[in-house]
Amino acid sequence: MSEKKDQKDIKKAAGNKVAAKKPKKPRRSLVRVFKDTVQEGKKVTWPSRKDWLNHTAVVTIFVVLMMAVVFAIDSGLTFLLQLAV
Repeated sequence: MSEKKDQKDIKKAAGNKVAAKKPKKPRRSLVRVFKDTVQEGKKVTWPSRKDWLNHTAVVTIFVVLMMAVVFAIDSGLTFLLQLAV
């Protein structure tokens, strides 16, 4: 019987606790956000023009190849579905 009483006391104690409120974050102005963004942009190591063009070419070629693959799969499935109907 004392075990049940202990459990009730624990539940009551848990229910009486006041929920701890989180401290509010200070609001930041929009101007400050843009200033911070510019500062972080200055810290970035930007690629050289040659590297940028090389990476752009690689991505463009990859995208064109993927478009061709998707087109081929789509055309093949369309053809097979037309044969089935």
